[in-house]
Order: sequence, then structure tokens, then C-alpha cells
Amino acid sequence: MGTLKAKDLIITPATILKEKPDPNSVGFGTVFTDHMLTIEWSSEFGWEKPHIKPFQNLSLHPASSALHYAVELFEGMKAFRDVDNKIRLFRPHLNMDRMHRSALRATLPGFDKEELMECILQLVKLDQEWVPYSTSASLYIRPTLIGTEPSLGVKKPTKAMIFVILSPVGSYFSKETLNPVSLWTNPKFVRAWKGGTGDCKMGGNYGSSLFAQCEAVENGCQQVLWLHGEDNQITEVGTMNLFLYWINEDGEEELATPPLDGIILPGVTRQSILDLARKWGEFKVSERYLTMGDLTTALEQNRVKEMFGSGTACIVCPVSDILYKGETLHIPSVENGTKLATRILDKLTDIQRPSDENSCTGGGGSLSPACSQSGSPQGWEVTQPSGEGDAPITPLLLPLPQRKTRPAGQSPSKACLCLGLALGLGQPTSKACLRLRLALGSWGAEGINEISSAALAVALPGCPPPNPPQTRPVSVGSRAACILRITSLWAFKRFGSFSFSFRVTQSFVFLW
Repeated sequence: MGTLKAKDLIITPATILKEKPDPNSVGFGTVFTDHMLTIEWSSEFGWEKPHIKPFQNLSLHPASSALHYAVELFEGMKAFRDVDNKIRLFRPHLNMDRMHRSALRATLPGFDKEELMECILQLVKLDQEWVPYSTSASLYIRPTLIGTEPSLGVKKPTKAMIFVILSPVGSYFSKETLNPVSLWTNPKFVRAWKGGTGDCKMGGNYGSSLFAQCEAVENGCQQVLWLHGEDNQITEVGTMNLFLYWINEDGEEELATPPLDGIILPGVTRQSILDLARKWGEFKVSERYLTMGDLTTALEQNRVKEMFGSGTACIVCPVSDILYKGETLHIPSVENGTKLATRILDKLTDIQRPSDENSCTGGGGSLSPACSQSGSPQGWEVTQPSGEGDAPITPLLLPLPQRKTRPAGQSPSKACLCLGLALGLGQPTSKACLRLRLALGSWGAEGINEISSAALAVALPGCPPPNPPQTRPVSVGSRAACILRITSLWAFKRFGSFSFSFRVTQSFVFLW
């Protein structure tokens, strides 16, 4: 039986790269990067080799169990680029833990969480230019596990597939200020129940919520406040966890959120907020049941300070109003300055995208960005959360590849430099870059990449060097093939004839 191993990863780079849009000008999850990760599984052979390939449609049997019975699950996390041009993932191993739990609940195959994480990191590494150069945007990562059982029987699937896609996304808020949302609630609509799958990130939980979401919009609200039980327990806000900052019944200043009892999704942002607030030690932090009765009484007594949702997309999102049984309950989040929500947003943003990596203070050090190299075999710096309460909130750091230096006495081919210059003349920069990348980038040998970078530097000073693909030893044949390809492109552009360009190429290679 095959097991999932990152060392078996196969990488097939895309030959044509897509234009990268402004992430703040596109809708959430509507644009995708150049590559994706797929890993097939069967009960007979286990996990096949993971494969990073050009982004493409999936080929599924029409009877696949994911299409008929929602045997599937997904995750959501982000990669951030900081001011030092380093790329970080925020607590991704918590996502892997949750994904593995969801897989077991859905009777989908288990997997090695560390190995899958390493495959995802390699995908982000390959598409690192898609991580926005912006403090307000990020790269959204969507790992998905689906059942591909090719039969209509309602049963545990014998085939499955993991796939991971990436999408650049802009800021959740259109302005720098936190924009509050209004909520609509109706006890007859239930998101989750005891013994169900509310604590798993399964697509069925989200698809079944769309009708209530449409009802909320028709009633002039933006999100649904989900209730549960005869006492109308407050559970979640739309697709977010919920927090109430108030003076509780005992006169204590308290930050409260519903407990993880099987109904609530164990959000990564939720856990991070609890960790931060407990570390601050400035007010009581509780995981407790909250009802609509508790909330309405507190509002009448002016004990509510703020209410907000939390999630990967927004980090925190204040609540302004709740439409409940025909009455609008006003939450004074904005009047109170959203002070706590803003403080949490600023702190988590600083951790995800630190402005000074050498600053390892803040909360006694355990809540600050990672500052030391781990020396892991994969070249990643990983600082793991070590449990709840005092868990450090640190990102996983992906340093950009360092450009290799050329050994003394070696220099790129002058002919190659001249050809690069000729190929670049008279063309828009983007097209010339693309041609040079196609001509050079797919060979993967370090010597060829060095020539490629030098040719780009001469022909197009503003053009970034090609991404280094997997390398193999440089041979005379590879070097000749590289020169041959560039010469052929140049000659065809110059003389417009394939036959003539071939003769020029032959002559050039003979002289070289």
C-alpha cells in the first residue's frame, strides 16, 4: 500500500504562464494560479505519487460519490508576503489537523499531515510570484479531499483524490476601517446539530446554508446568525465563529465564544484569538454557551461592548445589528470604537506579516514571529503551536530561493547574450520575457538558468529571471539544445522563414 510521501513529488511546470491580476480588483476565488497539486488514492494501492501540474479541469466519473452524496471536505488558509519579501503561512498545521479529522468523519482516507503540508509548500514555492506584493492581499490556499468512488452505492469510497488550488485574494474590507455587518436570524433554520458534522469543514454544511443566506439578504441583512436548541443558543455568524465582548452576569469584563461541542467549527482564527486574549490576561476569556435571551438582556442593561465574527477571510468582522423576531437589536460595536476587534486584527496581522522580523518581543516572545532558522531538510522555518492556552502564534516562513553565484572563471555565452538582446528588440517587454522563458526555462540545469538570467539582464533589464525548475546535470547536449532553441527563435523572427532559420541555426551551432 502506497503512503503519501513528499519525496515522491512529481513537478510538471506550466509552459505558458498566466498574467497576474490586481488581487484587489477581482472577486474572491475567481482567479487561480498556474499550477495545482493532485494526489490519487485507492483502497487497493493506497496513495499514488503527488503531482504538481499546470492548472486544469478535473476528470471525474459521473457516478463519483462526491458529486452525489457530498463525500468531500476542504480547508482554507493563506500565504502572506511581508515587507522583507518573505512568504509566510499562518499556523497551517492546525488546518492539517482539522482536515485529517474531517477526513476520518467523512470515511475518506487518512494521510500523513506533515507530508501533505510539504507538498503544499512546494506548490506555493512554485507559484510564489502569485503571492501578492501587497500588505492588504494574500494567496488563498484551498486543499480539498473528495470521494471519487465510481458507483451509485451509498458506501465508503474505494477511490479518492486530494487536490490543492491557489487563488490571489484582496482585502476583505474595502477600506482601512472595519465595516460592520448586519445579521438576520430565524430559529427554524439550523446550521448544525449534536452528532452531526458541524465541527468538520465539509461542503454539505455550506451548501445547505445558502437558502437561509438568501433569506437574510431579502430581509436587508448581510449574514445569518445561526441558532440552536429550544433556548436559541448563539452558535456561528455566516461562515465565521462568533465572539461577544461584554460585562457578564457577574459584572466581569469577558470575551466569550461558544464551546467546541460538535456544533462549532474549530476555527484557526478562533483559537488564535483565544490564545492572544488569554496571554494578555486583561479580562476573562470563556468558552461558554450564549443564548439570545442572554444577549437581549445584556443589551437592555447596556452591558454589551462588541460582537464580532472571526475567520480566515476577514480575521475579524464586527456586528452592528441583529434582526430577530421582527425586531432590530442594535449592537454598539461601532459606538465603542471596535477597540478589541481592531486590536486583535492589528496583532494577528502583525504576526502574519511582521514589519520587523528581528523583533521577537511581544507577549513574552511566545506570540511573536519566528526568528530562528530551523534547519529542516526542506529548508523551511517551522515554529509549531504547542497546544492551547500558552500556544505560540507563529507563522511558517518560506524564504525565497537565493540566486546562485557563478563559479570563478565561467561566464555566460556572449553569443547567447547577443541573441537575447536581438530577441528582445522591437517587442513589448512581457512578450519578450515570455519567449525567453519558454526558450530557456524548461531545461532546468543550473548552467542554463545562469545563461538565461544573463540574457534577460542584457535584453530586458526590467524582466525578472525565470523561476528555477527542477534541475538536472548540465551536459554539452543540453547547452547546445539551449543555444539551438534561442537561435531558431531569433532567426525565424529576423528572417520569417523556417527553412532559412534552420540553416542559420546549423551554421551558428557549427561555429559555436
